[in-house]
Amino acid sequence: MVEPYLNERFDACELVSLDVKLRYIPIIMRPDWALNYPSRSKARISQRVYDCSPQLDFLPFVFGTPEEQLQEYLRGIEASGAHLKKFGATIDQVETFAQIMVQAHAGLAKRMRRETAGL
Repeated sequence: MVEPYLNERFDACELVSLDVKLRYIPIIMRPDWALNYPSRSKARISQRVYDCSPQLDFLPFVFGTPEEQLQEYLRGIEASGAHLKKFGATIDQVETFAQIMVQAHAGLAKRMRRETAGL
């Protein structure tokens, strides 16, 4: 649900011209384990790849609602925006990325509620 939604929006704007692949590999683990396993995000400039591997908040995935889990998942992707500059993104492209992520929080939550309701 998330990847097709974001890809459709990224492909329909000036981000389509940005030569970078964003790979999202979130880390979700108990807080006591997370201390020894920090975020692993890395810009691979020569390969034109940004490996976004943030440490997400564990609690929404254990005790939260599906919507809270979605919001935390999207928060991790959202953090990638600032790193797009390393790949030549313009200020407008970084702002567009941020706007799409804001819209994704609301749009995907609405879609999730519709699907859950069986509509």
